[in-house]
Amino acid sequence: MVLKLFFIIVIAHIIFFISKALYLYVRNIKLVKGIPNNVQAVSFHTYKPKNSIIPKRGQMIAHYAYQIAETINVPIILSVGNPVPNEPRMESEIYRDYIFNNHGTDIPIITRSGSKATDTNREVRESFTRCQELNIKSFGVIGLIPHLVLRIIPYWQKINVHQNVIIYFDGIIGPPQYIFWEFVMMILENYIPPNSKQRKFILNLVNRRG
Repeated sequence: MVLKLFFIIVIAHIIFFISKALYLYVRNIKLVKGIPNNVQAVSFHTYKPKNSIIPKRGQMIAHYAYQIAETINVPIILSVGNPVPNEPRMESEIYRDYIFNNHGTDIPIITRSGSKATDTNREVRESFTRCQELNIKSFGVIGLIPHLVLRIIPYWQKINVHQNVIIYFDGIIGPPQYIFWEFVMMILENYIPPNSKQRKFILNLVNRRG
């Protein structure tokens, strides 16, 4: 009887989170309309390098974001801190150097010295703070789908509730194998909150950044 009840609870949770993921996707994909020419800056969400090597999905989003920034001639703001073990550069600096090496230095890339952002939630908060500091009123946010629709957009909606900054979203489809990972992260956030020691421990075990 106890085992049966356990399976019922597990199945109910799975159905709930699948429904939630579908709801977020349908609601937020409508907001992914592209970046207009009137934004003052853009940012993109990075993915944790391993041994200072940027993963494929990180390279994809870096190239895509650069193309947008170059087209409308605005700087790129990167806010993630230093979650890479034994790496003297911040993660944002690794991505900055990658873009400079592949595309040149014509487009300014602004990194945040001393940033403590080590997950998506803090990355959004740091970017929002940077917008306030630089008096940016119109901002482009770029991410991989489904990361963008399941977590990035909800975080921005939460912190920018008074719409102090007009945010535009754009994204590209990431590698299929990471769709499941984003679903897991969405579930994880309901039980282990962002910025907690428990979450950091789990992510370090699997060499991921939330």
